[in-house]
Amino acid sequence: MDKTQRQNSRRGSRALLFAVTLCASLAPILVIASDCEHSRMESFEVSSVDVQSLRIQSAQGDLSVLSHSNGEQIEIEAQLCADRRRDLDDLEIKQWMRGDTLVIKTEIPEHYSFFWRDRHNLIHLSVSIPKGMDLKIEDGSGAIEVAGAGNTNIQDGSGGIHVRDIAGELSIEDGSGSIDASNIARQVWIDDGSGSIFLTSAKTVHIEDGSGPIEVKDIQGDVTIADGSGEIIVSSVTGLVDIEDGSGVIELNRVDKQVYVTDGSGDINIEDVMGDVIIGTDGSGSISVARAKKSVEIANDGSGNVDIDTVGEGLRILNKGSGNIAYDRVEGEIFLPRHLR
Repeated sequence: MDKTQRQNSRRGSRALLFAVTLCASLAPILVIASDCEHSRMESFEVSSVDVQSLRIQSAQGDLSVLSHSNGEQIEIEAQLCADRRRDLDDLEIKQWMRGDTLVIKTEIPEHYSFFWRDRHNLIHLSVSIPKGMDLKIEDGSGAIEVAGAGNTNIQDGSGGIHVRDIAGELSIEDGSGSIDASNIARQVWIDDGSGSIFLTSAKTVHIEDGSGPIEVKDIQGDVTIADGSGEIIVSSVTGLVDIEDGSGVIELNRVDKQVYVTDGSGDINIEDVMGDVIIGTDGSGSISVARAKKSVEIANDGSGNVDIDTVGEGLRILNKGSGNIAYDRVEGEIFLPRHLR
């Protein structure tokens, strides 16, 4: 039996074992990468009748998981890329059932010689799933796109992540790369090393971030952010907002409940808050609060000007280092440090 026959035999056995129907004429769902020196295409379908969730373990390469209206099939298309033609035979896509979860795994052996280590072999995957299917992704590197899944969990080493139209909860643990998520039906958890984060339209949001700008808007619930550095913008939140920030500008507006901020350095601008505004500690940078329906309290401000305008239930500044304090249209009690009274 020659090499081609052995490969075909292995593929046939795998199809029988995992109830996979290989499809020679599957409609293309993969954008062909142009950076492949040598490549081949593989495609197959899996019946989704007994599949409740999908788990993808992707080593290196771009990954796209999009939903479709047909609830009977999971469609997979792959482009296997290698620097050397002989390496293509070592690239594999495996699939098996674990309970009611379908597991798809890409395997890319690393090739060594005395002088070099080959790191340019890739497998780009495009997967089409029934709408609302739960999804778990474990990815080494490469861009990720997900749309129309159910509960979604992503663990990623590096590469941009774009997620939209998720019917359940979203959890992302990311090393580096931008994150763009929109229209998430339930709660969002993001643990990010570095890179920008843009999130719009979700329920309660929890973000832990090392560095990079963060923008969050249109949230039906609370927003909690712990950030090392980078600009933070939060707007249109029906719950409370709690921010602990190392450095970078903070801008908050249109918050229906309380606002809590602890900041190392950078300007703080807060507008249109229906609840109390409490700034625990601010190292340096200006503070501006406008149109707070309830009270404003600044516990400890190191340096920078403070400008307060239109407050409904009092102003308290307990400790103030350097910088001026200006306030206007404040109803209720006003308490300032003794040396500023």
